Amino acid sequence: MRRARLAWCAIALVLGAARAGAADLDATLKYLSQVRDGDLTRQTEFPNQLYGHLGAYALPYESEIEGFFRAGYDFGLGRGGGDLYLASARVPGAVEGLDLTVGRQWLNESLGGALVADGGTLRVGGDGPLQATVFGGVPRYFEPTYGVEKQSQNESVFGGSIEDDDFGDGRLEVGYFQQYRKGKTLRQLVSANVTQEYANVVGRPNFYGSFAFDASQASVDFGNVGVNLVFDEMNLRFNLEGNYYQPQDRGRSRPEIDINRREDGIFELFSVSEMWQVRTGLRYQVNPEISAYADYSFQDYASVVGEREVGHVASVGAVWLPENDGLELVRAEYYVADSGGGNVNGGKVLYENRVYEQLTLRAKLDLAYYDKATNQNGIAFSSLLGVAYEVAEGVTCGMSLEALHNRRFDADIRVGFGVIYEFGRRTLRRRAVGRTQS
Repeated sequence: MRRARLAWCAIALVLGAARAGAADLDATLKYLSQVRDGDLTRQTEFPNQLYGHLGAYALPYESEIEGFFRAGYDFGLGRGGGDLYLASARVPGAVEGLDLTVGRQWLNESLGGALVADGGTLRVGGDGPLQATVFGGVPRYFEPTYGVEKQSQNESVFGGSIEDDDFGDGRLEVGYFQQYRKGKTLRQLVSANVTQEYANVVGRPNFYGSFAFDASQASVDFGNVGVNLVFDEMNLRFNLEGNYYQPQDRGRSRPEIDINRREDGIFELFSVSEMWQVRTGLRYQVNPEISAYADYSFQDYASVVGEREVGHVASVGAVWLPENDGLELVRAEYYVADSGGGNVNGGKVLYENRVYEQLTLRAKLDLAYYDKATNQNGIAFSSLLGVAYEVAEGVTCGMSLEALHNRRFDADIRVGFGVIYEFGRRTLRRRAVGRTQS
């Protein structure tokens, strides 16, 4: 209930700010629903979700207010809830060179700080090449998608960064990020992020890299280095990247017992070591209508029992645009994943058609064979048929039918439907109130 009230407060704030003076309003509402058999409950579920994005722009001092929320109720299970993902106000023009954002916002101002938080962000530097940022707040998690429910959410973060967009032929950013949980320091990251492009060299190489050192643990937290190459004459694009990741280094041979001391609530469930990863990708434009791609990644880490685990993930596919106008698309892909836990080999096909005015057609098929280390094997199958029609300007209605088969569901049929309303940006001007003078 508390989150639902916060969502209504965000809506009232946006509309109130818009009515206070001339403003541009923007709104997108999505209603999504599905009838299905529950994966865990084994009951008929009937979830109904309303997602909304509201914004008021062109306010005094070039200010803008945004809100993004979810409200839902499952008529099958008889329970509901909501979330307020975003409710922030940005004021970039009150003082020259200062850009202030307050409220619930997405914090991604330094390495390690990508999260939603109630707080503030202040940017200094205006449109110049050199800019500085300071931020702080209280992280918020939803549904929950971070770690386990028993993990405390009593957290706070703060930090800052300095960015130079005129660093050679690229950019350089140095930053600091500190995170507390239950009053204890979880991370103190000192980081750097650099990119350099050489436009006059064959392949126009664009090198990039990042590095973060955890001062609280006196260890490297993560780092990566990579290069993008573009060969226009051969219609070829290539990427090569290496990654290192070590969320904690406490000299332990088993997982951290206190879950509130775990930086990564998921990775630290099955690993007590660092992880090395190498990724590469290739894109080739055969002709204006057909393109092909291939991706591969290799991972190496130590499991909780101390053994080294090696994993491989690869895919190869093609995209066909029949008229090269983006209104019709066919994508086919073969993929494979292999590790100590088993392997998966599969293929998937996607078709999308927006050729006919106001009508969108979509079909998807995914078929895979799995062989697990627990001697379980079988075939998993999923398919989807969907249609959407724009019944009026900005209003689209759609339906979908899903068919699934796997170890949990021998034969599962799911019916979904939804409505999307896009208000579009429109100008709302304040009406004159008072006695007309003659």
